[in-house]
Amino acid sequence: MVVKGIWEKAVILMILCMSYGILTGYAPSRMIVNSRAVVRQEASIKSARLGTMEAGEIVSVTASTENGWYQIRYGEGAAYVKQNYLTAIPWKINALGDSMTAGAVVHDKNNLYFNVVGILCGAEEARNYGSNGTTIAGIMPTNFVDRSMFMEKDANLILVLGGTNDFYFNVPLGTDQDRTYFTFYGAMHMLCSRLKTVYPDSDIVFMTPLHRVDEYGEVNKNGNSLEEYAAVIMQVCSEYGIPVIDLYHEQKLNFGYNKELYMPDGLHPDDLGQMAIGYYVSDKLCELGIVYGEKPEVDDSLFQVQPPEAVPSVSGNDLPAAELWVDR
Repeated sequence: MVVKGIWEKAVILMILCMSYGILTGYAPSRMIVNSRAVVRQEASIKSARLGTMEAGEIVSVTASTENGWYQIRYGEGAAYVKQNYLTAIPWKINALGDSMTAGAVVHDKNNLYFNVVGILCGAEEARNYGSNGTTIAGIMPTNFVDRSMFMEKDANLILVLGGTNDFYFNVPLGTDQDRTYFTFYGAMHMLCSRLKTVYPDSDIVFMTPLHRVDEYGEVNKNGNSLEEYAAVIMQVCSEYGIPVIDLYHEQKLNFGYNKELYMPDGLHPDDLGQMAIGYYVSDKLCELGIVYGEKPEVDDSLFQVQPPEAVPSVSGNDLPAAELWVDR
């Protein structure tokens, strides 16, 4: 059943906010060896030795055991190290985006998706580099490429969410050979290259844009759909080895089917919508091996989007004037 009404929404938000401290089951996977450590085949000092690691080495943790061991990636497989030999690396997040990241209709900034990721995944700090009305490509210095230069350089995780304004403001797609601010392909190449250069040891993750209510069945003045911009993000990122979390094609994040609860203005996720994105992104970061741990059980209570067959299709007559939906 789809939850409707302000009281139901308030109850969900209250339960989820109270659950943060209880359900933070994820942790950053990268840790540093603090002194020479023996690597074993199983989580026991009686298990076979596979080798040793020296102080200062970075390892990727995939799980922890109740008897005080970490499971780590070791060669092509898994191995175990006593927990006291590994130290957590302070985890900081930079979130680059437009007004969805800035939180245009959010009441409590702690509910912004990247802050939710930070809380669920044990981040020390999550920084907001969202700016209203900005695009990945286009006019300097408002495009993502130039704005990325002003982010702090000590981040372990860079999250990038954009593309909806490029669609709305008719930014040309261009071609995969472009390296220019003024086509979407070109700016994506420039942004990926710059982030890989500035953050060589950090995890960089892009996301495809969410559906927007005025986008259904529509193309912009260049004849391009929002889905085509999402496809360019996925294609260019794959060329740089950057993972993409595909929000556009995830049915449970298609907030247009329950707009009143998740996306009241038809474009910007509200507190509940942002929290849903945060839980979803955290789960995907775990699948990518960027964090590890147990999935919060409360996660599924966030997603109350009706399936398409249960909802009438959105028509142009149901939409307000287009300017009301500009990302600003």
